[in-house]
Formats: sequence, C-alpha cells, structure tokens
Amino acid sequence: MKNNLRAGFIGCGNISHFHADVLKKLDVNIVAAAYRFDQGKAELFNAKYGPLKIYSDWKLMTESESLDFLWVAASWDIIDDLLIPVMEYNLPVFFEKPVALSSERISEALRIYPHLKNKVQVGYNRRFYTVVKELKELLKDKKIINIEVYIPESVKESDIKLLKFRTLQNSSHLIDLVLYIIDDFDVRIKHLYKCSDSEAKTPGFTVMLESTSRCNIYISSIFNSPQNSSIRFYSDDQMIYELKPVEILSIYKGFDIIDPTPLQPIRLYNPKLVHRSFEPNDGFKPGFLEQTVQFVENTLIGRNYDLPNLNSSLCITQLIEKIIL
Repeated sequence: MKNNLRAGFIGCGNISHFHADVLKKLDVNIVAAAYRFDQGKAELFNAKYGPLKIYSDWKLMTESESLDFLWVAASWDIIDDLLIPVMEYNLPVFFEKPVALSSERISEALRIYPHLKNKVQVGYNRRFYTVVKELKELLKDKKIINIEVYIPESVKESDIKLLKFRTLQNSSHLIDLVLYIIDDFDVRIKHLYKCSDSEAKTPGFTVMLESTSRCNIYISSIFNSPQNSSIRFYSDDQMIYELKPVEILSIYKGFDIIDPTPLQPIRLYNPKLVHRSFEPNDGFKPGFLEQTVQFVENTLIGRNYDLPNLNSSLCITQLIEKIIL
C-alpha cells in the first residue's frame, strides 16, 4: 500500500463513516471533507476522523487541497449531479452506488473522460464478499442452467421519488452481483411483467433474462414482500448454490427424506445441505475492506482488478431502464 495518501470526502452522512473506518485502517490520511446541507454531520465526521478541514463547497475543497483521490459518499440522489463535475478534476475517485440515475449521464461521462474510465470505482461492495469469491470460484467450471434472483425492496408508497428509483438505487446491487459472478454483462430481456402495468397496488416486476451462454436468469422484485434477498444457481450436476441472504452461501445436493409420523402425516423431502459458509466479520461493513484495498491498488498503483466501474454500471443502468421504464 502506498504511504501518505491524501483523501478528500464529499458527503459526511452515515455511510461515509463506514468508508472512513476502512481508510483509516489502511493509514490513508483523510485531510478534508465537504458537506452540502448538514454542517452538524460534518462536525461529527471531523470529531471522529479529524482533525481535518471542513468545507461547505466540495469544489473549493478539491481546488484548495492536494489530494490523491476523492471519495464521494453523498446521498444517492445527489451523486447523479456530481459525476461529471467531479471527473473534471482528473483525480481517481470512488463513488457510492448508483453512480448516476440514467445511462445517458454515464455515457456522457465516458464520452467526455474516456481516459478516466479505469480511475473510477463504483460502490458495489457485495462483489468483494468472501462468500462471493468462494462461490465464483466454485462455479468457474460448472455449467449453470438456471438462475433465480429475489429482490424484495422495502419502500413507503408515499415516497414517490424512491419508488421511481428504488430498483436503480438498491436492487442494482444484486443485479450487478449476479452478472459479475457469471462474468456476463451482455444479457437480453426475454420476458417482462411489470406489476404497475396491471394497476396492481404493490409495485414490482418479474423478468426473464438470457445470458450469452444461453442461461436463463429469472428475477422477481415485489416491493415490501416478506422475504430475504436471494440468488440461486442451478448447475447441470443437480446442485444448487444459494446466497440467502447474500452473506450466507449454502450448497445443496439430493434430499433428506423424512417419513410420515402421527404428528406429521406426510413424507418430507428436504434439500440436503452439503456446505455452508458465512461472511466473516472483519470489523467493517461487509466487503468494504477488500473494496477499498482494491481501489487503492488499482487506481493508484496500477494493478488490474475486475472492479465495478463506469462500463459495468452503464450496462446495469441500461438493463434496469429497460425493465422499469
């Protein structure tokens, strides 16, 4: 790790603390932070990670400080306006997801600053889970014949803005994760059903995607449904690999058969668990440590990691737009 790195934060809300914890662990110097509305949050951030300089204008911060990179942890609906102006400063930058609220904005950023495409990382931290790394390795030599994804989103029906963007703001996490695991961002929509089109009270959609390997990916997102998010991979050797929730990897093959009893007068066929892994607790928000290490090594040292970037975010955003618009 390069020593004496200097970082500037844009955004001082709750999520910024999770990022700053990791940067401090890696001996990165957080020298400045900028807020937009809430000076109190900036003062709390300074009290915990300072002393550092606090600015009410992120541009003034960037121009006044000698920074090695920027860390953008602003709220999801503000980052969209920050993307291109931040890239104007020609610095490596980490953006919390989603990096933009439209594919047009990402395309414009790539068109204006093509030389920065490998210096921008987007905060899809679940790619960096230990259980995801294990699963990706296990599936490397498997033929996947089907994938099921369930994404129940919790959102108030009165929150019109979040209802509109919830799939991009949060569901994109799991969609990015699935396509990363199978290493295929070039998927197409085969079938789509939107609950809103049927005048259903509950928002949501079901969609069938087809990957270039001809594998079907079924995604169901019914807002406020009482279930965990999950991803299930079916292989041609009759095994199931499941992330449910994403922090737990379970592998099943065959059945445990339970014969009827007087109290339970039916025969049960329970999937046989053959392996289970849990995401370890490294003291940080899951995935954040490895995410940050790879950002520093990729953007500042030049190692070539397969990171969530503007190109993959563009693919995800274009796909979500086809689903929800």
